[in-house]
Amino acid sequence: MHRDNVDRYQVQPAPSLAGRKRLGSYLVEAGLINRGQIEVALNDQKVTGMKLGEILVTRGWIKQQTVEYFMENIVVPERQRVSTKARS
Repeated sequence: MHRDNVDRYQVQPAPSLAGRKRLGSYLVEAGLINRGQIEVALNDQKVTGMKLGEILVTRGWIKQQTVEYFMENIVVPERQRVSTKARS
């Protein structure tokens, strides 16, 4: 973690996911949640150990079906594509 210009902590991606988009990024890009909600959920994640999607659903910000759709149709296929490309 490091501090940015507004003195807030920024979460750095785990090394195994470096260069890969995370679920939260896709949800923000789709306009389903905002960066503030991601920050709150990431803080919750540190305390609870829950997955980001679980936190967003528990807080009522998105539906479980939305998390499942994004994971199954966007996040996982993209990670597999990047992983396959990296091995080539």
